[in-house]
Amino acid sequence: MKFIVAFVMSLMVLSINLNIICYEPFFIMLNDSENALVVLRYVKGEYVDVSFLSENEIAHLNDVKIMLFFSNLFLKIAFMFLIFLAIFKWHLTLDAAKIGSFMMIGFSFFTLIYSLFFFDNFFTNFHKIFFPNGNWSFDPSSTLIQLFPLDFWYKTSFIFISINIFDGFVLFFLYYFLKKTKSASK
Repeated sequence: MKFIVAFVMSLMVLSINLNIICYEPFFIMLNDSENALVVLRYVKGEYVDVSFLSENEIAHLNDVKIMLFFSNLFLKIAFMFLIFLAIFKWHLTLDAAKIGSFMMIGFSFFTLIYSLFFFDNFFTNFHKIFFPNGNWSFDPSSTLIQLFPLDFWYKTSFIFISINIFDGFVLFFLYYFLKKTKSASK
């Protein structure tokens, strides 16, 4: 059970970090193009005009929108689940935080190394896993590629993975602090 809770906890942190990357003021630091902001707003579920994109580009963005929707739904459900556990199974939640922090740090470091040395492969495999219908590959002259070139995704991935590593350490130090506080109160 601890490992399941740790896994849920890790995925919850990943979902939070995905929301950080999609936070408009943060996003603007990576890409301040007006059309890129329109695309961001579109995948976040706002009703905006994306007629400057092709039908295939919009189809891909609809897949991204679905992925973000389920990520946010999972985040809400996981948050309620972890609150419940924190109230009724405090010790289990604390142990899961330790395991989850190691999972986050380990997976994030692996992903960081993989993406630093083999980014094209990393990018392709990410899309094959999350967008298996294949509508994610576009001509270099397409609007979507012009708005979001590979360099944008390289920087975004590096920042996202770095935030995950940082959060893994925060989770571990939170576990350590709470464990120490709990031991001192006995």
